[in-house]
This record gives sequence, structure tokens and C-alpha cells, in this order.
Amino acid sequence: MTFEEHVENIKKELGIDSNLQIVCGEDGARDYIESIRKKNPSHAKCLEDMYLKSKNTRGIYPWPVDEDLILIKSKNYVGTLAHEMRHVWQYKKAKDKFCWSDPCRNKLKKNLNIIIYPVSKKELDANKYARDYCKKERMEEEFNFYRWAVFEICMNRFAVLLFLIIILCTIMFPSLFFFSVVSVVSVVSVVGVVGVLMLIVTCRKKFYEEKLKSKCSLDDQ
Repeated sequence: MTFEEHVENIKKELGIDSNLQIVCGEDGARDYIESIRKKNPSHAKCLEDMYLKSKNTRGIYPWPVDEDLILIKSKNYVGTLAHEMRHVWQYKKAKDKFCWSDPCRNKLKKNLNIIIYPVSKKELDANKYARDYCKKERMEEEFNFYRWAVFEICMNRFAVLLFLIIILCTIMFPSLFFFSVVSVVSVVSVVGVVGVLMLIVTCRKKFYEEKLKSKCSLDDQ
């Protein structure tokens, strides 16, 4: 199946209208960014930093500027296409179920986005869709990457919950946590195990990400 066929297939699955435009390649992205620079200089700069200058960003849905546009670095990134098109579906079909905050408005929102991104419901949903689509289309490298990306967000969410529980218990039962050796050892042990699991998940995701980049680089040549 060609890239264009995947686009049409995902559009049909998600019920997205045909106005959606997919711009592939960095040259196309640069042209688009230059076209909005005069009207939206902050968004142009933000897209340069978050997309063009980032080695880890393969695609982006710039909804604050254009809700009918996806930028993607290569036609070989079909999983990324599915991920970003799921964001289009979220924004157009289920907007009230997800949090939408423009990270390009100011530095505070940009920094908050960096913190929220690893645990967001929006990213988890998009990663799950990309994982399932890649599995269905038998794209092994991208399936494995998005499988571990889902695990990573789940672990991040669990870690945040665990941290909040520890903070709450420390406030409510300070004597138990500060003066009980058993309690301290137990907390440290649990945090250590969670930390190791998070490291394993992140490393596995990174492993498949590098495999995917290598495969796509060869295919692009």
C-alpha cells in the first residue's frame, strides 16, 4: 500500500473530511513555515524549534495555525501519519474529550507542554491508534515503536500517581514516613523498581526508534 493509499485508508477509518492536506519532507515544511512567518511569527519560530530542529519529531499537527494540515518528514513514516491523523480526529471529532493548549503562545505554555506531554491522554490515544494501525498493516518496526511508546506513557502516568500518593501520605502521616525505617525502605524500593522499569521501557522505545530511522533513511535513498 502506498503512502497516499494509507492516507485515504486512515481518513475513511476515522471519518476525517477530504480537506486535510499532508505536507511531506522538510523542504515543504520550511515553505509552509515561511508562508506563516509574517502573520504568525511566534508559531513559525515554535514549529521550527519543535519540528525542523528536533531530531525526534517525525510529524506534527499544527492545529493552532491550520486544523487541516499535517507536516511529516518522510512518506515512510506511516505510523507517524496514523498518529498525527488521530490528533486530527481528536480535534475535530472529540475535542471536548482532550485538553488542547497552544504551546506556541508563550514560554510558560511551551514549558508546561513539555511536562504534560509525556502523560497526556491525547498522546496515549494517538499512540494506541498508531500501534493498532501498524499491527493491522503488518509494519513491524513502527508497531514495536508505538507499542513501547504506549508502555512509556502508561509508566509515566503510574509514576506521577505514585509520586502524588507518596507526597500525600508524607503530609498526612509525617511521623510514619520520617521515623519508620521500614516505611522509608519500602518507599525507596518501590520507587527504585518503578525507575528501573521506566528505564527499560524508554530504552526499548529508543531501540525501535533508531531501527525505524535507519530503515526509513535507507528507503529514502
